[in-house]
Amino acid sequence: MIKVGLDGAGLLARPADPQVAGWYDGGPKPSAVGSTVIVGMVDSNGDVGVFWELRQVKVGDEIVVRSKSDAVHSIATFTVTEVTLYRESEFPTGRLYSNLPYAGVALITDGGTNAAKNDYLGYLIAYGQLSSEVLLY
Repeated sequence: MIKVGLDGAGLLARPADPQVAGWYDGGPKPSAVGSTVIVGMVDSNGDVGVFWELRQVKVGDEIVVRSKSDAVHSIATFTVTEVTLYRESEFPTGRLYSNLPYAGVALITDGGTNAAKNDYLGYLIAYGQLSSEVLLY
């Protein structure tokens, strides 16, 4: 996972590599209070992307985020509370970047193919709430 910011249009940037997820560095780190936003591609040029299987996630499933620094390695487990498909025009910017009173995560990828199945009409977002965290020093 790499850090990502906003692009020139003020939209969440995606990693160029479809096999890599990006954590929005303007928000909290995974397991910190607030909404951690992680973005990745479902596919690219006929190859599966890092979030290819996100379409199969359902409420109650677990999302595991592993992170490390020089001092600590953490494993945060989130329980999926909602999976929603949004049209591009309905992207939930306010919800994604709002201050949550708990540690949450939102995984974002492309979703909802057009009739020709050659483009996506919106975004699939899986929301989760922290259920456990293990810190290894």
